[in-house]
Amino acid sequence: HCFHPFEMKYLNAFVEDGKKEILLHPLCSAFLYLKWQKIRKYFIARFLFYLMFVSIFTLYVFSVLINFPINKEWVQNGMGIHGNGTAIKKILWREDKTFIFVTWWVLFVLACIEILYKVYGMFGYNSIKQYISQSENVLEFLFILSIFLVAHFYYPEPEPWQSHIGALAILGGWT
Repeated sequence: HCFHPFEMKYLNAFVEDGKKEILLHPLCSAFLYLKWQKIRKYFIARFLFYLMFVSIFTLYVFSVLINFPINKEWVQNGMGIHGNGTAIKKILWREDKTFIFVTWWVLFVLACIEILYKVYGMFGYNSIKQYISQSENVLEFLFILSIFLVAHFYYPEPEPWQSHIGALAILGGWT
């Protein structure tokens, strides 16, 4: 199903002009209902994809960049962790390189898919200037850029600025 980028143009004009009550008209309500029936599976799939994407990014930042303020002896002795906590210890202290490597490549693939989605979304606008004028588009591109900035492959140990970017990206990604 291809969506015409201007299907909602007239209804958006009502909203922009402060005439939201017109949307309650039976004809507009019927159109919105049919539109929702048509796009809801894409909306839900997009929501679930983004949820997975931000969750994996959060996991990556917490496992690679954040220095947890925990008593290291507690972690080494397994206190406060269910079971012996061996896997958690390895992740917290960056000893499990396979986990970090796999998480990074999954994140990289998801970021590439998101970039393609964003580039495709640009075609629904009259110009790139109009696309960039939407603050959510700029924030989403900054989120994607931050994924490449916090990659731990560039330095043997994460730099402090990478932790700051990762924290801001997590905040922006979840909002």
